[in-house]
Amino acid sequence: MVKTTKDFFSDKKMKKMRLIAGGEIYTIIYFKLLLESLDNGGLIEFENICDNPAEELSLMIDETADNIKACLVILEN
Repeated sequence: MVKTTKDFFSDKKMKKMRLIAGGEIYTIIYFKLLLESLDNGGLIEFENICDNPAEELSLMIDETADNIKACLVILEN
């Protein structure tokens, strides 16, 4: 399960993310995804109403699918 703590923004990984181009947006997206998963044990459930997960996440958290795709790539690395 993924958790957030009070030092979320001072964590070295988050600081590194914020330094890349668009990093502020990706940090906000990641935080929104963490919040979205709070009530479900760290998981996000999909209803499969879109063609791909990024599009469905876009509807959930009001961010663009392209930014979500980029954020997911950064988080995977």
